[in-house]
Amino acid sequence: MKALDWLYGKAAHGSQWFKSAKEIAEECLAGEGTMDEKVDRFIRRQVFKSGACGFITGLGGLPTLPITLPTNFASVTFIHLQTGIVIACMYGYHPENDIVRTFVYVCLCGESAFTGLKKIWLTVGKKLPMKLLKKIPARIIIAINKKVGFRLLTKFGTKGAVNLHKAVPFVGGIIGGAIDASSTRLVGKIAKKIFGSSRK
Repeated sequence: MKALDWLYGKAAHGSQWFKSAKEIAEECLAGEGTMDEKVDRFIRRQVFKSGACGFITGLGGLPTLPITLPTNFASVTFIHLQTGIVIACMYGYHPENDIVRTFVYVCLCGESAFTGLKKIWLTVGKKLPMKLLKKIPARIIIAINKKVGFRLLTKFGTKGAVNLHKAVPFVGGIIGGAIDASSTRLVGKIAKKIFGSSRK
């Protein structure tokens, strides 16, 4: 979770090499189309980045696996976090808010986690003004984080096993790119459901 928090900070604030989530969100919102179209366009961009990353890190096969596997894991996780944070920003949420951070992490857990926590988010998002989100009791955030932490631990362990296909040169790149692109599309879909549903 400490590593995840560190990646979250980088994705939210940006650096000299890449823009902050807020800057990316503002660029996306300045484009043409409806809100749904703008969010979907951003998700497609992230899916392409993730797929390219998965393809490149899967090309080397077994000899490069000790380097490419953790590199792929970190870079794709970063893209997933950036996807969730930017979408949250597009819908008007601040990434520094603890409950927003928690539900960005929920996006990484998959559809089952979203289903289990959907009612909590909808209650929070619809009934509380943005400025009051930070006043949500810590016990609620802690309870959610426990569920999220367990699901992330399970998911990341599974992903490590799935990524063993990268041991096969070139073929591993194709499969890895497809898996990473698909997982990023799912993260974007869940983030849109979570942060967009409370604004409708």
